[in-house]
Amino acid sequence: MCVCVCLCKPMSCVSQCHSPAGSMGAATLCAVLLLSAAISPGQTEALPHASLTVEPHWSPIYTGETVSLRCGLYGGYTDWQYHWYKDGKRIEDAQPAGHTVTGDTLSITAVSVSDGGQYQCKGQRAERPLSSQLSDPVSLSVSVRPQPVLTVSPLGQIFEGDSVTLRCEVTGASAGWRYYWYRSGQSRAGLDNVWYNGRWVYLQPLSDSSSGAGGTFTISAVTGTHRGLYWCRAGRGDAPYYTQYSEDVTLTVSALPHASLTVEPHWSPIYTGETVSLRCGLSGGYTDWQYHWYKDGKRIEDAQPAGHTVTGDKLSITAVSVSDGGKYHCEGQRADRPLSSQRRVRPQPVLTVSPLGQIFEGDSVTLRCEVTGASAGWRYYWYRTGQSRAGLDYVRYNGRRVYLQPLSDSSSGAGGTFTISAVTGTHRGLYWCRAERGDAPYYTQYSGAVTLTVSGE
Repeated sequence: MCVCVCLCKPMSCVSQCHSPAGSMGAATLCAVLLLSAAISPGQTEALPHASLTVEPHWSPIYTGETVSLRCGLYGGYTDWQYHWYKDGKRIEDAQPAGHTVTGDTLSITAVSVSDGGQYQCKGQRAERPLSSQLSDPVSLSVSVRPQPVLTVSPLGQIFEGDSVTLRCEVTGASAGWRYYWYRSGQSRAGLDNVWYNGRWVYLQPLSDSSSGAGGTFTISAVTGTHRGLYWCRAGRGDAPYYTQYSEDVTLTVSALPHASLTVEPHWSPIYTGETVSLRCGLSGGYTDWQYHWYKDGKRIEDAQPAGHTVTGDKLSITAVSVSDGGKYHCEGQRADRPLSSQRRVRPQPVLTVSPLGQIFEGDSVTLRCEVTGASAGWRYYWYRTGQSRAGLDYVRYNGRRVYLQPLSDSSSGAGGTFTISAVTGTHRGLYWCRAERGDAPYYTQYSGAVTLTVSGE
């Protein structure tokens, strides 16, 4: 008979057996060495977990951007070597251009569409545990460099004084954009250019606007000087990475309907006691006007003078007195755009230069001066910067007084032009125009300045 006792330590169990004296071969038959694993199947330890993150975090990524993928390994182990996989194939084996591994980070500079795919990582080391798990796949979506869409609101005809909003948007679900705005300008160092109607047009930056899914640039009260071509683009990141320029949009600004005031009887002077009728005519074919009348700059309705009656487009004054003398004008207002007519203020003509874009010596250059609206009978005058001398007008430009040297007048009509048939470097500088009409004559304001920049051959 054999009696066995099992003695266990953490890594093994040893059976010690004892047999009664006289039992033949009992020690041999009963000597048993039992070894067992100390760790049960339910206590198996998992390999360290790998986690893959991507910077920047937005999606999609666009061609030309830089992307960093970082492999995080958990469990407190060190001395890892990192391996990267794209669509199940180890990246190091392919050695693609623009891919750099630094420690736990894979950087891809100037990504291309072909870099899109499913990425994973894992670590390996010389001691146990010899490797990590393979990370969950992370999808990298790469699209071609986007072109934002530029739109103008309100739609349809835009009038002087309207609030106009340019909206620039990068389509898709991508984020992190900041928006930049441009209009056509004269050639100078540092300006980008685009190809427009067979010529290079230089882009004068305006300002950037709000970041977000779509940027806006608002002109609160548009005037004729805002007419022209506009573009936008977007950028993101610290570098930054820029989109393409948008397609151009043309901002066309119409003059408000013109108000003309006629008086009956048409003779002058009018004598006390007579009845006078003033009629307000509004151009443009719009309807549903409400008429307002002003005397010496003050609205007549506010004063409610005796003997004054408004009927439609007509103001009647019965039994006029000397105190009724003065300067009268009228204005129309309506519920739909255009919301009002022009008021009788001294107009400012708009001066433009053609061709757009870079101008070279020998080019033919045309300055165009235009008084907006349907008015006619204007004669145009042209000026450039000159030296101070008696008889010269001046304007304020960039905080200083600039004297205006007259050049010559041009054709009368709806718009005047001044042409330099073969421009040279001596024509560089600032130019202005203004218009006049009548025998007195009556002058407009001076236009805004335009800069003529001439490049060498």
